Amino acid sequence: MANRKHWWLTALLLLMLVGMTLPAAASNTAGNTAQADSRTFPETGKTVSGKFLAYWNAHGALAQLGLPLTDQVQEVSPTNGKTYTMQYFERMVLELHPEYAGTPFEVQGSLLGYF
Repeated sequence: MANRKHWWLTALLLLMLVGMTLPAAASNTAGNTAQADSRTFPETGKTVSGKFLAYWNAHGALAQLGLPLTDQVQEVSPTNGKTYTMQYFERMVLELHPEYAGTPFEVQGSLLGYF
């Protein structure tokens, strides 16, 4: 059982690293094209916008992160007790970290394997 946990964590980390090297999507080809910084997915009825959409496009989009499962929500992080804006996707949870505004670390993947 321990090997399965390590395999899952390794696979998740590998997906994240591969996603970091993929180029940004060239255009917003589906969903809500009226606003360039927002995209609604008919499959789930959820919208990705702003910094989360930019991160989603730059880090593998649908192939790596999957469809959005929630809208943006405010949640307390179990790692440090701070409240962050988060959005859940099929294969990742994104967190907005305002303390890193203007850096590549402003949007981060949640530490799913930590707990």
